[in-house]
Parts: sequence; C-alpha cells; structure tokens
Amino acid sequence: MAQQDIEYPFEEIDSIETLLNAKQYEEGLKLLNTLLEKKPDISTACLLKAETLWDLDKKRQAYEWYKKTINLAPKWHRAYRLYGYSLIHDGYKQEAYNLYTQGIIQMPQNAEIYFERGSADEFLENYEQAMQDFNQAISVEKKQPKPNPFRLTHYYYRRSRLWLKQKNYEQTLLDLNAMIQVNPNNHDNYNTRASFYINN
Repeated sequence: MAQQDIEYPFEEIDSIETLLNAKQYEEGLKLLNTLLEKKPDISTACLLKAETLWDLDKKRQAYEWYKKTINLAPKWHRAYRLYGYSLIHDGYKQEAYNLYTQGIIQMPQNAEIYFERGSADEFLENYEQAMQDFNQAISVEKKQPKPNPFRLTHYYYRRSRLWLKQKNYEQTLLDLNAMIQVNPNNHDNYNTRASFYINN
C-alpha cells in the first residue's frame, strides 16, 4: 500500500486526478506540482505525476517519477505494475523483468508480481522461467486466506497458453479444467475449454 502521512490530502489528490483523467493536463499538473512542492514524499502524488508524464509522452521524466514512487513505497504493488507496463510498452522488456524481480524481493507473498514477471518472461521468450513464475503466482494466490478466483482463473489461463505453445495438450487441459473448478459460474471458462477441444 502507498505510504501516507498523517495529513494525507485525499480531497486534493482526488480533484487533481479528476482533472488529469479529463485530460486537463495543464491545470492538473500545475496543482500537482504545487502539492509536491509542499509534500514531496507523498507516493500517490508521485505515481500520479509519473502516469501523467508517460501519457504526455515524456517517458524519461516519467521513469524518474516511477522510481521515486517505488523508493518511497517499496511494497506498493500498483507502482511496480504501472512502471512495468510502461517499460514493456516502450520496448524495455529486460528492464521490466528486473523491476518485477525487485518487487518480488520486496513482496515475496504477492502473487501478482510473480505473474507480471512471468508475462515479462514471455516477452523475452524465456518460456521456462515464465512457467516457473506462473507456477509461483498460482501457488502464492492459493495460499492466501481468501484466494481471488478471478486472479487464479487468469493465472491458470496464461499458464495453459504456455503449455499449449509447447504442445503439451494434457497439461493445457488440466489448467483449463482448473479454471472451471476455481470459477465454475464463469461461462467464458467453459467456452475457452470448448475452443481447445475444437482446435486440438
């Protein structure tokens, strides 16, 4: 979770975010910069600035604000996710992998960070490591007090795609079945398995 000081300016952050979401960048950034001059260590504001600069195609500046956010809140998964997605989008796949590895060190019980590193592995065509990370994401999520069925379904689906790419149809089917067991009320899971039967 983002680090917050005692006088965290909830309303101010919300107002700025509303402006930026409406693409009123000049006014939103002006208010955001003023806030950061007064309170430079609010990780939420730093992340908002990073996202905005990236949207404005000021990539290098955005990366610096992403880094500052993570320095302020090293266990905030959302910061790693957004920074990692930006890096992958911009073609810096190895850098994204390294970032997610840093996140895993900070948050070894966070399933999402393993999953995201697995996705970076796939972009790097490191399929063996991707499989290990997807395995770990599933294992960690299943050990949570209340495993998230939507996350687990997605993790199984992505791992099934990796099995299919390796033409391991038995393991592919096992993961497709596991998707249904985890979330039996999601009809898309049945359609996904049916598509596998039809095409293989």
